[in-house]
Formats: sequence, C-alpha cells, structure tokens
Amino acid sequence: MKNPLLSATLIQKWIDLYQPKALFIAYSGGLDSSALLHLSSFFKGRLPIHALHVNHGLSDFASLWENHCRSEAQRLGVYFHSIMLTPPQTKSNLENWARKERYQFFNDIVSQYSNSLLLTAHHMEDQAESFLLQSLRGSGIDGLSAIAEDKPFGNHRLIRPFLSISKNVLKTYCQYHSIHWVEDESNQSLKFTRNALRHKIFPELDMIKSNAAKTIARSAKWCQETKEVLDEYLQNDLSMLLNQNGSIDIIKLGQFSLYKQKLLVHFWLSHTYAIYINHAQLEQIIQGVNQKLSNKLYPVKGHMIEIQFSSLSVQTPKSSQTATDIDNIILWLNSQEPKLDISINDISIRERESSDRCRYPGRAHKQKLKILFQELKIPVHEREKLKVITWKDNPQKIIALYPFFICP
Repeated sequence: MKNPLLSATLIQKWIDLYQPKALFIAYSGGLDSSALLHLSSFFKGRLPIHALHVNHGLSDFASLWENHCRSEAQRLGVYFHSIMLTPPQTKSNLENWARKERYQFFNDIVSQYSNSLLLTAHHMEDQAESFLLQSLRGSGIDGLSAIAEDKPFGNHRLIRPFLSISKNVLKTYCQYHSIHWVEDESNQSLKFTRNALRHKIFPELDMIKSNAAKTIARSAKWCQETKEVLDEYLQNDLSMLLNQNGSIDIIKLGQFSLYKQKLLVHFWLSHTYAIYINHAQLEQIIQGVNQKLSNKLYPVKGHMIEIQFSSLSVQTPKSSQTATDIDNIILWLNSQEPKLDISINDISIRERESSDRCRYPGRAHKQKLKILFQELKIPVHEREKLKVITWKDNPQKIIALYPFFICP
C-alpha cells in the first residue's frame, strides 16, 4: 500500500503562525479525531499534547469508548482529560445540548493554559453538510460560510486543519497506521438531519455530480472569504456611525440603503454583543429606524434593542429577581395543574422575546404571546409582570408564563 500519510504541515502551519505553548485535541475516539490525535502526536517532543474526551452518557457503549480513548492517549504518550455528563431528561435538542456541554468542557480545560490551540477533526464532508444544513435554514452569508477553519476560542484559537481533507483520506491514514477507532451507532440514525444528508442525499448528489462534497465545500470557502472582505467594509462604515457610548446614530444609518442598514445592524449586534437575530427581527428594527420611532424596545435573546434619542442601543436587562421572587415563582409553578414538582435547578427564568410562542391550556396549537394576551384581554401593564419559564436543559421549551398560566 502506498504510504497515505497526511502532511504534518496541516498542523505545522498553525504552530508557526500562533506559536502555541500547547495543543489540545477534541478526541471522541471516532475515525476523524483518531487520525487528528495520531498526526498531532508527532509534535509531542516540541509541545505538550492534550486529548480532550467527553463521555456524553448517551450510548450504552460510552464508558467503553472513554476507556479506549484513554488507552490510545497513553499509547501515543499524550495527556488525557475526560468528563462524564448526565444527559438531560428531555430528549429534544440533544445535539445542541451535547455540543454546548462539549465546548464548555474544552473551554474549562484550555483556559487553564496560556496561548494554546484547540484542534477539532471536522473534514470536507462535514463542511459540505454544514453548508447544506444552513441552506435549508435559509441562512445568509454568515451561515453559508459554514465551519470556520480558524476562529477565536476565548483567549486561544480553534483550528480545523482537516476541512480540505476527505473522510476517505482519513480512513486510509488510520488503516495504514493500524489505528483503531470506535463507531458511534447514533451516526447511522436518520432522525438527525445531518445524518440524513450524509447517508441519503450525498450519495444521490454524487450520482449527479462526482465529488459533490468537495464542490459544495468550495462554495462554503468562497462564502467565508467574501464574508471576511464584507466584514472589513462594514467595520469601516460602522465606526463612522457609532456614538461615544457605542450606540448607532440612526440619522447617519438612514443615509445608507435598506440592504446596507440591515448588514450594518446585523454586523454590529453579532460582533459587538454576540447577538444573532433572525431576518424578521432585523426587519422590525430597520423599520423602526426608518420610521424614526422613539422609546421603542425590541426584546431579542435576553437583551433589549432600543431606539431612543435618535440612537439604536443594546440594553442588557439586569435581573431584579430576589430569592423571594424566585421562591414565589416556584411555589406558583408547583401549585398549578398538572403538578410539576419543579425546583430552581430545573428551570430558567427570563424576559419575553418577540419570537416566543406557547400553547394555551385547551388549545391545539402554539400562538404568539402578543396574540394570546390580546385574546385573553390581559392589560398591557399586567403583561409587564411576565416572566418566561423554560427548562434549563431545553431553553426552547416554554413551561409557563408567570403569573398567568402553564403551557401544556
């Protein structure tokens, strides 16, 4: 067999660029991350190499996988860190939960060190799948940029060195080096959209056009490069719109076309406040800007976007909930029907957001809160008391609207 070694320059170039003091490898034990850890281990004479493994507790084989990863790390002579998680009771959005917990663990470990690189094994097919997923969601250029090859990770960098490498190349590499990997049975489940694309759609695409994943991944790369250039222009224009307190002067903003206004506000929110809003919310804000509304508030993801005194600003509501307030909410929840038996550890309490919808008792479908309150004739001043209660491990699921009603 011809030696199918992946070039060490895939990692070397990032070491040369950032001069890290350590490398951290996201290591699940699967094919992709096994190839990445093995390739990274070539640098252990120069840098400390750390394998980071998350036992999500979602498979009957999770402990076996963890033991395998520990043994492989020991065999390669790299440090091994692992964590065992307790899966949430609700099974919806498991992918989001797992991803959030995984990166939180990575951050907890990497942040203990200075100037380090976190490497993940996302490859060409992952990139193509992400591009299609974002297309199905109707995403703009940010989403279509898919997976970034290099991005900040706290005070460190997150690097994906395999984005131009196909899964077949990684498989050949592992076979050549007699690397053993684990197979996660959930990767075959078609209930996950990504798996459905991988097992059903891409084989069909390859029949229409060979190397479809490579071509689609190239489109994602073009989007990334276009986004970088666009961001440079937007940053220059935004700097001329900002007031001293960081708000946007809407008179100056109004001098741009509507399309550019949207881009500027989206860029300002995402890059300054890490607030990512949907198209409908952005349309509402731009409409308010051009109507020069005053004292107008737009609730978005725990923040308030405010138009006041010819400026657009972001207000982060400070929690005014005392221990007594929270106790009253818990007592109210547990006094409702059906009985919930909830503690503060089970729930999150937040302000209302414009996209919130829930199902009123006795009704078949969810409705927007504004429509519900109008139909129930709840006065505006009473609505100001509203607190939205969600499951802590599933924040998209609204349990109740305190102090009004439970959402079945």
